[in-house]
Amino acid sequence: MTAELRAELRAVRRARALRRWTGVIKFVLAGVVLVLLAYILSWRLLWDGLAGSDSPYHLDLANWVASSFPRIASWYRWDAAGLPYGIGYPLAAHWLAVALSRVAHFGLSDAMQVIQFAINPLCALGVYAFCAWRLKRPFVGMVAGSLYLLSPIAWTFLVDWGFYANQAGTVLFMPILIALDVFFEQWASGARGWRYRLSAIVVMALTALIGFVSPAIMGAPLLLIPAYVFAVRQGGARLRLRWLLIITPVLAGGAVLLALFWAFPLN
Repeated sequence: MTAELRAELRAVRRARALRRWTGVIKFVLAGVVLVLLAYILSWRLLWDGLAGSDSPYHLDLANWVASSFPRIASWYRWDAAGLPYGIGYPLAAHWLAVALSRVAHFGLSDAMQVIQFAINPLCALGVYAFCAWRLKRPFVGMVAGSLYLLSPIAWTFLVDWGFYANQAGTVLFMPILIALDVFFEQWASGARGWRYRLSAIVVMALTALIGFVSPAIMGAPLLLIPAYVFAVRQGGARLRLRWLLIITPVLAGGAVLLALFWAFPLN
């Protein structure tokens, strides 16, 4: 190998490393901007106490979880004369609040406020990541993420009704979309490597997890799987039918099977 070729290879490696770090820096800067925008729009979530009409109920559940943290007791005696919430009820967001309160030495109410505030910026960052990483359009990602935060619907569920557990699960939706996009790309191109297998596992696992955190919104990723094929332009009618008749039942069925550990006790 000549000296010129070695120098050329080194230059290529440096250019690739620079592109990777540039992407990371852009992602961090976008995160800072979106969090600042979220703070401007919703600083009262951090300073005025828990928002939402059902927040006292969720705070009561978090206090109950704290009584046996890090495990969850089997029965919550104050609801319907005792219900097996330990497995079936969506207590993951409450467990997270207790963990944050122990690590950061916050009160439970303060920890829940921090998580409540973080939900929408994290969702907006997921929108940015999809646009910037998958669509290769960072500016569009910033606009889309900012519009997400400006939408009154995104805040209404937090500041009006509360819906603490349900809203916490929405953070997982954009990672599911990103993994599904990777899987579709690999599947449509005929690639069957580790990215194909890993993205399928991530879609199914995160769909089951979103159900464990927020059972009421598990239908969103389950509907996303069949609907996704209509949002892409590549492939003809045969590819779309294969997606709907073969891939959709496999991914959705796998997610449901993974979710049975909480679905049976909940029902």
